[in-house]
Amino acid sequence: MPKSNTDMLKGKSEIVKNLNDSFVYCVATVDQLDDPKILSSPQMTASCLQTVLHNNEVYQRVSGIVPPSTELMNKMMRSKKK
Repeated sequence: MPKSNTDMLKGKSEIVKNLNDSFVYCVATVDQLDDPKILSSPQMTASCLQTVLHNNEVYQRVSGIVPPSTELMNKMMRSKKK
């Protein structure tokens, strides 16, 4: 949904409904993917990999784990301060 439409959502029930609709859309889209489609172009492959990485990081955060990419960034930031 375009941001201009999300700004018009009023109340929790509308937000939850639209969020649920987005999950339904995403599940239907992912269900249509197969290896040949994912490997059909570098952009498709990169999009699929980015989605998997993002979902893994969300899962780790929800599970109380600091994702490796965040830990690496934190180490780099700490070393710059020294």
